[in-house]
Amino acid sequence: MVKLEINPELYENCNKCVEICPEGILKRNGGVPEIVDNGYCMSCGHCVSICSVSAIIHQNFSKKSIHNIDPNLEVSTDHILEILRTRRSIRSFKSNKVEKELLEKIIDAANFAPSAKNKQTTKYAVVQDEHTLDAITKITFNFMKEAIKLFNDPSFISSVDPDEAKIFSTIKPSYAHIVNAYEQGNDMILHNAPVLLFFYAKKGALSAEVNANLALHNAALMSAGIGLGSFYAGYITGASSRTEYIGKLLNIPDNHEIHAVLAIGYPKFQFKQWMDKKQPVIKWI
Repeated sequence: MVKLEINPELYENCNKCVEICPEGILKRNGGVPEIVDNGYCMSCGHCVSICSVSAIIHQNFSKKSIHNIDPNLEVSTDHILEILRTRRSIRSFKSNKVEKELLEKIIDAANFAPSAKNKQTTKYAVVQDEHTLDAITKITFNFMKEAIKLFNDPSFISSVDPDEAKIFSTIKPSYAHIVNAYEQGNDMILHNAPVLLFFYAKKGALSAEVNANLALHNAALMSAGIGLGSFYAGYITGASSRTEYIGKLLNIPDNHEIHAVLAIGYPKFQFKQWMDKKQPVIKWI
């Protein structure tokens, strides 16, 4: 159970912490709020963050871990939209190595992504070693070759759900294209990216796959913001989640699983324009 206290000498009777608590563990009590059941506290930090007089004392947030928000650093909605509109998946990279400080910034951004019940389940593995990157690419290539064999096996296709069979029939041409390109010396799996960032979590962790992909989205946006390019390495993600070889190569514990992979590097080219997307399908109720 989390230790949570409210300093009555500092509390200003504003009740903001009561209203902001997502688990409803604080209750109005005429003066200092009553802590109803801190066993449900998920340490989101809302109560600490909303209290301008530091009346909330939470065991998981030391004074050193609490920082004032700088209003001068607020980003306009136009800036946010411009980042979202202009971010593109980059698959042409310079040969430059990516500095460790920049990768740490990317992981810091990823680490601030929301997660179910604030469990913060996502862990990270950064791969820069060229031999390891080559090995990951080859494992993915072999996984795709084996998958094509399965997709071509009538007994296998007849044994799966019809909807899955349709998905396999859609995937097969894409896999065949990638495998053929790789055999011709054209790497369309890694695209010569100098960094792979793996997002993994303990098996059975609450909403681990969703949490990992939310973290990846933050990482991709930060990459674009600091002048790097990235793309969702879906083929490597598929090979990582469906075979044990990549996890073992990276010394990821057996009781953990990889949920997402982001390729990162310095973009070889700079895009000068952005295009409209399809109009969103919206149901107003």
